[in-house]
Amino acid sequence: MHPIIALSVLETVRAFDLATGEAPDDPHAGQEAIKLGRTTSVAAQIERYRSMVRRGDALAGEELDALFTLVSRRPDADWVFAEAGRRAARLAAKETPRFLRILHRGLPSGMRQRLGRRLIRGAAAGVFALDVGLDGEDAVALDGCGAQSVPGGRPCGVYGSGLAELCRIFTTFDGAYFRNSCRARGAISCRWSTTQQQED
Repeated sequence: MHPIIALSVLETVRAFDLATGEAPDDPHAGQEAIKLGRTTSVAAQIERYRSMVRRGDALAGEELDALFTLVSRRPDADWVFAEAGRRAARLAAKETPRFLRILHRGLPSGMRQRLGRRLIRGAAAGVFALDVGLDGEDAVALDGCGAQSVPGGRPCGVYGSGLAELCRIFTTFDGAYFRNSCRARGAISCRWSTTQQQED
């Protein structure tokens, strides 16, 4: 798995938890009041994931599963996963070769859209492990995405919001991707589409 996913989840957790203004690891806050994002261990993990991204290292699927499971226990988990997906998409876009990003910005509208769809497919495959259809309307994670380890598949929000953000970055897309099937709910594969359907 790409470490950008784990990095984005933890960076989002930290941003949400530090928004209250309390100091990390405050000994007076009471153990039950210390939120995950305020801990020095999370800060250390974020730095570790940043180093992995720089080096091009892969993240073990079991580690991402454990992180998804931990974050899924939060009452704001759906918000965290959605924002983490958008954050991951922005990082994924920066992983696209610079010359292609420059070329994309300089092309006429029609050509920019066509190249944009190719860039979306590349970033979605490389970071999110999603296979996006040629028309960009459907995506599938045949090998799973880590969300299947959590009952109900709450981490799927990372992938749906991330794919939509990639589309907004590289094309004129102004919509959303809906989860239409999920391995956490017994489906064969995790799938998303720009058209909302009854889940498998």
